[in-house]
Amino acid sequence: MKLTLGKKLGLGFGVILALMVFSSSMAYLKSADMSQSQDRALDIRVPTLEAAKDLQRDLNQTQSKGRQAVLAGAQTDRREAAKKLFDGAWSAIEKDIAAMGELAPKWTVQANRDHLDEIRKQLPLLRAAQETAMNHATGGDRDAVTKAGNEFADQATPAAEAIKTSLGTMMDSFVTLVDQNKEELKADSRSLNLTMAVTTFVALGIGIFVATFLSRRITGSTQSILA
Repeated sequence: MKLTLGKKLGLGFGVILALMVFSSSMAYLKSADMSQSQDRALDIRVPTLEAAKDLQRDLNQTQSKGRQAVLAGAQTDRREAAKKLFDGAWSAIEKDIAAMGELAPKWTVQANRDHLDEIRKQLPLLRAAQETAMNHATGGDRDAVTKAGNEFADQATPAAEAIKTSLGTMMDSFVTLVDQNKEELKADSRSLNLTMAVTTFVALGIGIFVATFLSRRITGSTQSILA
């Protein structure tokens, strides 16, 4: 079927318009994907990592101050000073766990929620083991501090290490997820740039072709009239 000049021009501009719509749609979709990936990283995964690091730090603090309280033995002033810092570290742990609990429903990996549940179960056991050893250190027995120190090492330390293991596994998972977010953002950015470049060049090529074709037809028509 032979196309008239008007139809050819309409087809050319229609293709250009379709490419513009396609380019805009792809840009919107890719931008939405990039925004979603960025939100997951900045609003969920990075804050979770920060809370996990705080929890790790505060766990170390409870262990340090717990040992300090054990070594204080029956020395009231030294023991009370260590116990105050010990209780403060546990208050901080409660805040860390609360922060992670608020973020947990948005986590994409179920295993991380399982690790958090396990940590929640183990924390009271750890504190009980620490405080039991601390209380035994105040006994009147000559070897009370030594025995309490051994008890702390045998009971509290393994419990703390078990929690840190679960926490470390969780943190490794979130580091991997954040790295994936970075790669997804890079891939989406490259794809968006490529799509924009291809559609722009194709539209430009079609526009040049239509302009050249139209110019030749007009020139040919003018020459025919003048002749």
